[in-house]
Amino acid sequence: MNKPLSIAFVWCILAMLCHSANGQSLDSCEYWYDHDFNNRQVLLPNALGEWTWDEALGVPESLSPGNHMVSMRFHTQGGDWSPAATHRFFIPVHPKAGSNITEAQYWWDHNLAAAQTIPISPANEVEWNQLLDGAPGSGLHVLSIRFMDDLGYWSPPVNRRLYIDAGTGTLGIDAYRYWYDDAFASSVTVNPDPPASPYILSETLEVTNVPAGPNHQFCIQFRNTAGIWSSMYCRTFDNYYWCLGDMNNDQEVDTADLLLFLSSMGCQESCGFGDLTFDGVVDAQDLLLFLGAFGGTCN
Repeated sequence: MNKPLSIAFVWCILAMLCHSANGQSLDSCEYWYDHDFNNRQVLLPNALGEWTWDEALGVPESLSPGNHMVSMRFHTQGGDWSPAATHRFFIPVHPKAGSNITEAQYWWDHNLAAAQTIPISPANEVEWNQLLDGAPGSGLHVLSIRFMDDLGYWSPPVNRRLYIDAGTGTLGIDAYRYWYDDAFASSVTVNPDPPASPYILSETLEVTNVPAGPNHQFCIQFRNTAGIWSSMYCRTFDNYYWCLGDMNNDQEVDTADLLLFLSSMGCQESCGFGDLTFDGVVDAQDLLLFLGAFGGTCN
């Protein structure tokens, strides 16, 4: 079975031009598709020597949808062939459009394999007011939707970006993680128990693996009970260790050594630096923090 192609008027004009140019009658013509000259077809005039172009050319079923070319040339009674003329044409994927929508299909985040299909009472206009199943969690997502007509053809998908809020009510902080410089792979994760909102971080953070020196970066993130991590917060700091030494010979470098040092210097515990540990007391722990020890050890 051939596909119809209404391009005959082009060749009708060409035939008239060829006939008038040399004063000779045309006795045949040949046409072929996509440079396939070996499979050309022959057209002849009727018994009266007249050319009629009231029928469309047949396009072989072997031609796939897309862009193609048809070429034609004419033969005169004097034995001459005209130059071949070529005309481009397009075969659509679906030669006929449906008139009604019968199904809708949607999916999330390009996951077509998990698409949901919804039957629709056939109609040429559909007002979409459908609750969507399978929605992902909170965050930025892509929703895709397409429709099928009554010939069984799907429309191109339409994509829309949207932000989904899971709506879980009050969310607490159930984890935080921190790291130094660019060492995210070595980040330390802490899980507050129970989760809290708001959450006040007042823990001592380990910095023993941070080299001494200026311009280090401390980064931290928090996770809520919906499993969503916050944006990271980073701050630059200088890291220096002040080694007192084991002044009281108890095999440990600790607060007692600092107190002994302060006593030898004639300095009171507070020394005017304030409650840096927020424990309600200005003491040697605040001075340790003030001096930049940050829990570091002295070797």
